[in-house]
Amino acid sequence: MPTLIWISSILRSLLPLALGLWVLGCTGEGGDGSPQNAESGKSRSAENSAPPPHLTPRAAPEVIARLAALDADDGQTDQVVSKCIPCALMMGGSSQHAVTVEDYVVELCGAQCKDRFAQAPSKYILEVRLP
Repeated sequence: MPTLIWISSILRSLLPLALGLWVLGCTGEGGDGSPQNAESGKSRSAENSAPPPHLTPRAAPEVIARLAALDADDGQTDQVVSKCIPCALMMGGSSQHAVTVEDYVVELCGAQCKDRFAQAPSKYILEVRLP
């Protein structure tokens, strides 16, 4: 019984650490500590002159329909999903870390989420829950 109490106390002490690491992984902070998703006041085209890379040559119709719903979630239908999909729409995206899926620009919070999203964009798009 004492072993079970000891394990329980260790898990409780590790929970805040795990949560903190998850939050830091989704903040979009660069290795130098500078925020990569801070709003600069510039237009998207001025902020990122090169178009985002395309991830999928042809997405399934259900993926395109889901992108349309995610696009409309911010009140604008501008074909830009402005919240980070791998972070479950909890973090704001940045045009620095944007990718294109079909005709939609998906803005991600940082390089880590961009890498994760690039592995399976359709999976992330279909699994994310709208608020």
